[in-house]
Amino acid sequence: MWNRQSWMHIYLPIILGGLIYTLFRVDTLLIFKVYKLFQIDSIIHQIRAISVNLDIPSFVKYSLPDGLWVYAFTYFLVSMWRFDEDSGKEKYLIMGIPLLLGGGAEILQLFIHQMGTFDVQDLLISLLAFAAAYIAAKPLKARIEGEIEYG
Repeated sequence: MWNRQSWMHIYLPIILGGLIYTLFRVDTLLIFKVYKLFQIDSIIHQIRAISVNLDIPSFVKYSLPDGLWVYAFTYFLVSMWRFDEDSGKEKYLIMGIPLLLGGGAEILQLFIHQMGTFDVQDLLISLLAFAAAYIAAKPLKARIEGEIEYG
């Protein structure tokens, strides 16, 4: 069974990234459609009215949420995957999905401007988040190896 620490490495980054999007980004993002679907959009707009005067660094507003997402997804995949020699190369392909999605999307912005604006800082954040999650999850994996049954 997963321990509390592993949940902190997965859910907390996602929640923090969602809060940053909710409080500080434009209200045309997909998350606001979800809020409207659940009929909590008026509450969200009231909360946003309080945060509108807070001045946060652009790094936190624009780059950190993606890095948090890459971190959480990478940590999840690494902590779930067996680290034995028999797993083959496919484990590395699967564990690379968060980096491919986060960093790859950023690189695509060089060529497809409708997707957004390419930013080297965003790419570096994705790379650092991927590496940090991989490093953080490997010791956990070693500690709980015997606790999880794999199919």
